[in-house]
Amino acid sequence: FTLALFLLFSCSKREVVLKVGRRKLTKEEFKERMSQIPVYYQGFLATSGGRRQYLEGVMKEYILLEIARRRGLEKRPDIKRRIQEAVDNILLEEIIEDLKQKELKVTEEEIKDYYEKNKEQFLHPLKVRASHILLPTRKEAEEVLKRLKEGESFTKLVKEYSIDTLTVDKGGDLGYFSRGEMVPEFEKAVFSLKNLGDITGIIKTPFGYHIAKLTGRKKAESKTLEEAKEEIRRVLVEEKLEKLIDFYKKKFHAYINYDIVDKISPPWETNKKEEEKEK
Repeated sequence: FTLALFLLFSCSKREVVLKVGRRKLTKEEFKERMSQIPVYYQGFLATSGGRRQYLEGVMKEYILLEIARRRGLEKRPDIKRRIQEAVDNILLEEIIEDLKQKELKVTEEEIKDYYEKNKEQFLHPLKVRASHILLPTRKEAEEVLKRLKEGESFTKLVKEYSIDTLTVDKGGDLGYFSRGEMVPEFEKAVFSLKNLGDITGIIKTPFGYHIAKLTGRKKAESKTLEEAKEEIRRVLVEEKLEKLIDFYKKKFHAYINYDIVDKISPPWETNKKEEEKEK
């Protein structure tokens, strides 16, 4: 009775739901495929019609793959190389995840210790807040700047002149930003302002002509341990990985022959020289 049950179970595991040439998809393999389907597609596969339609698509793939196999495409050197590259990429992803759970695992204590010793590395950058008036021509920008210097309200002139539809109803307010978030010309002018309320000269950018007003400043400040935790984890993982690579370099007798490397010309340079000779 036990043996009969075992044989029945073994057969059910091997139930074939799809077959094309030598390639088969068993019931268990199909269920495994379904378990990996994205959530948004699961409702479709919950119906018999959906599963049938899905398998029709799989069958088309298998037919094309069988044609490729019979034509010997997998034996072509370029395809062999691409297959190996795909396998290597999968293995790299898997080994990194495996190492993170073992040799590269970072403890909470290591993170805390690194944070205490390197607090100055983990800063919220200096941020400024500014409002601006965006104008299409230098002539208009000069007129607006003149009126500002005469004491007219910045907000009033924003409403009257600014062509920035995203900020015109907010008095030209751009909110807080740090270096690298704005175009360089605008950023340089605003960050050079010393006091709140100071106004820049005319700033030319690809968007037009700006006049900006400094309305806020936040000093650079240290991140909390919680804020810096994932950044520190990445740093420590990278450090451990470098040590691990150094260890295995010696173990695997790994080396690079730089004498040969330095004499190799990139293919595009070689092609360029050949084209010049033909001319």
